[in-house]
Amino acid sequence: MKQKYLLLIGGIVLGVGLSASGYFFLLFWEENQMAQAWQGEAKKTIPSTPTPSPVPKLEMAPEEIEIGPSDSQYSDIEFKRNTAPLESAEPSIGETKAALHETGITWSDRPKEGEKIGTLSIPAIEVEIPIWEGVGDKELRKGVGHHPTPALPGEGDTAALAGHRETAFRDGKKIKEGDEMVVQTDEGTFTYQVRKIWIADADDRTVVASTGEPILRVYSCWPLSALFSGYAPERIVWEAELTHVEVE
Repeated sequence: MKQKYLLLIGGIVLGVGLSASGYFFLLFWEENQMAQAWQGEAKKTIPSTPTPSPVPKLEMAPEEIEIGPSDSQYSDIEFKRNTAPLESAEPSIGETKAALHETGITWSDRPKEGEKIGTLSIPAIEVEIPIWEGVGDKELRKGVGHHPTPALPGEGDTAALAGHRETAFRDGKKIKEGDEMVVQTDEGTFTYQVRKIWIADADDRTVVASTGEPILRVYSCWPLSALFSGYAPERIVWEAELTHVEVE
């Protein structure tokens, strides 16, 4: 009788183990497929560099070339320097846009939780990930989530994005200082450059706090290679500064 109970308990333990193994295998497979899909989207958007066409050589007969008047015709003209102060002019549209990376923009519409607000592209790890408003499980399973921070991407304060290490940032270790992070939205395209990387506690709220600077902070669980979330009690943070703003 005792042997039967032991066999029964052993069978139950074996069944639970196989079920758990199957569950984690399916979960890993799903996450792997999702990560590969985001990498595939990034590769589709990388334009190939066209081969420049040779510039035809312009051949002209000497008699076809028009020669301008010689300087000797103007030798009797007296030139005077204009010393009057120049009037201040309003900055051109191009100058105004060029300065936006220092101040950021203001979104015309504030997104609601669960809405897709754009795409995060990281050329260094060849990913293009959807950005959703909110950092709940629903949003993070579909991409990265915008934390309810003081600012949205492209604005003049801290914008924070969170993502799972198993999917969005499975190659996060390859991201280094100087790499670009590009956020594409209906409001504009915002290019950031990573300037700092550090490890923070999971409860460190300064990661998403206001800084008064147009920066982007992207974070994920650390270590990135942990098998289960319980073994990733910290957060890796990539901080990037806004370097370019492209708006219509």
